[in-house]
Amino acid sequence: MARITGRGDTLGLDFGGWTLPLPADYLQNRPGLQPYRQKNLVAGIRPEHFLPTAQAGAEEESIFLVRVAGVETVGPVNYVYFSPPTLPAGQNRAPWVASLDPAITVTPGSELALAIDPGRILFF
Repeated sequence: MARITGRGDTLGLDFGGWTLPLPADYLQNRPGLQPYRQKNLVAGIRPEHFLPTAQAGAEEESIFLVRVAGVETVGPVNYVYFSPPTLPAGQNRAPWVASLDPAITVTPGSELALAIDPGRILFF
């Protein structure tokens, strides 16, 4: 579950303990989300929406560090499993997964800096 929070130019997608900053025009470009501001909704983030920060050119505040739990190489993709950023008790603790280029070397136990393109988040 997530909640769109903030006022004016300061918006975020709050996962309950971790907030992903959103661009100021995020809701203007997605008028269907306006009624859900400050309400719980399901945010879907696909594995390909996670980007290593070097590739993302991400703003510093949208970068988050994760500890790699496992890596699975399937053809031309590395599926990197990690625990979600801090979430309150009771929220889904299932591992999150990012699909990354195998040229990016990660090993279980290592830290990885990732970013998410907010424009690609799906809402249900």
